[in-house]
Amino acid sequence: MLTPKQQQAVAAAPAADRQKLIRGFRAQTNIFRMPRASAGKRGEMPDVTKYHFGQTPASSNVIAPRGFGYYDAFAHDPATACTAYSVGPATPITGTTRHAINTRTASGVYDGVSLMIVAPSTSQYQGISFAADATTGNLTFNYAASPQLTADPPTTVIPTRCSLRLRNVSPMVTKGGIVRTLRLTTGIQLPTTTAELMSLCEMIRSHDRTRTYSGAALADDFQINCTVVDQSKSTTFSPWGNSSELTEAIATPSYTPIAIVFESFTGNPGSIYSESGTNTYEFTIRSQFLAHYPQGTMLGNLAKPPPSIGDGMNNLRNSEEMKGSALHQVSEAQAIEAGTNFLTTLSEQVPIFDFATQMATGTSMGTQAKALKAALGAPPKLGKRR
Repeated sequence: MLTPKQQQAVAAAPAADRQKLIRGFRAQTNIFRMPRASAGKRGEMPDVTKYHFGQTPASSNVIAPRGFGYYDAFAHDPATACTAYSVGPATPITGTTRHAINTRTASGVYDGVSLMIVAPSTSQYQGISFAADATTGNLTFNYAASPQLTADPPTTVIPTRCSLRLRNVSPMVTKGGIVRTLRLTTGIQLPTTTAELMSLCEMIRSHDRTRTYSGAALADDFQINCTVVDQSKSTTFSPWGNSSELTEAIATPSYTPIAIVFESFTGNPGSIYSESGTNTYEFTIRSQFLAHYPQGTMLGNLAKPPPSIGDGMNNLRNSEEMKGSALHQVSEAQAIEAGTNFLTTLSEQVPIFDFATQMATGTSMGTQAKALKAALGAPPKLGKRR
């Protein structure tokens, strides 16, 4: 039933356009007559083990995995972690680790390469960096330890997420060099000599999945996530230990270690900033675990059974594996997410705008939001600046 004003508009329109105008008015009326949907009983959380991980904000009000996906430890609370199988009550915890590494200068006994390896180990150590003395050629290494995991160590844990953010914090005029990233899908032995370090870095350089970046391109924050490489180990509690646990996590991993190679770089010899001849990179590592604490302790009393979603975890893992060894720009992902949320909110709260957009372009706002959401998984084009 058309309103009197709509009937007048139809009568005034050319005969060839009347049927099209009538269909548009009826569709508009139906939108406003639609009942409001309900997400469930008020005050009750939805069951994430059934279907919500398969939805997107464009098709539902349910909060689905965002940012860089389910394995993004910076975007998700540790309590949202799921397991493929039931593991019993556990306390979700998070540890943040910061570390810095400087590029080196090549010498007669050392090619100047530096290496950083990150993995979610069952200890306070979440990463280790390697380099060598330019004069003697002796191998040096430094552990990256989390203050939170050092202060409140659990008894046993299961790693659930580990994400790495990387940024070149050197002065803009001195940024340069080459950085290579590789997400390791098999275990490796850590180097014990400078010759072993250079051999391992050469293997990373020549690997098919290695991605190469310039130091200047990493002026903004970039991120990469670890993903499951051994599903049986990723649902098994392991004892909390020390630095040997990091060595074990890299040699026989349950989650993919991340290897980053920093090639020799001496800066710009003609620059006033070239005294140090290095670039400095800052790492932020966010690791999440399901932990066991002694019975009766405060953290032990916070234990609860995490959701187990079986085949759903396989889909989440496959989605992360498809990203390979590429770094993803944090600011670009946040911008895409903001645009997606804006279109989604506008289409849900103001249906007439969604209807008008569909009439003008042939595509609804919801469809446009889905397209933006899909762009989150694509690596950014580093050669262009907006």
